[in-house]
Amino acid sequence: MGQVLLCTLIVFACLAGLTYLASNMILENKSILEYIAKKKAKAEADFAKAKELTLREKVIGTYELELKKFGETQRYVLLDNSTVEYYLNGKKEEAEHKWSIVDKEVHIERENRAVSVFSINKDESITGIATIDEDGKRKEILKEHQYTRKKIK
Repeated sequence: MGQVLLCTLIVFACLAGLTYLASNMILENKSILEYIAKKKAKAEADFAKAKELTLREKVIGTYELELKKFGETQRYVLLDNSTVEYYLNGKKEEAEHKWSIVDKEVHIERENRAVSVFSINKDESITGIATIDEDGKRKEILKEHQYTRKKIK
């Protein structure tokens, strides 16, 4: 019984020694450390890339514009299914609109096939900058008539 215990202790001591020796060899080997650093950097880059949202995903949400001089509040809800819910003073409009991203702009198609064009701002708000008529002619909106809708959700 004593010999078995002694052999077990010797085996554990050898394993501990080998583990210590192997760990130190790894920690002192430059090529292994460089390999580990490269793998870590790639994993972090892959993680960051996976978290990065597409422009379309960033735009999905609720936007609001309060026009005090007209006494109205407009709310646009850009849904994931490419439809827009439009609210005027809290009342939902029945007409269904479609939205899309075209050349890094939000295009909202109205029931008469006219399109409202919005720039996407760095603060995630959108600003009405142009209209496109049913014949496809784009008309820029004068700066003083461009209104920004703040993203609230």
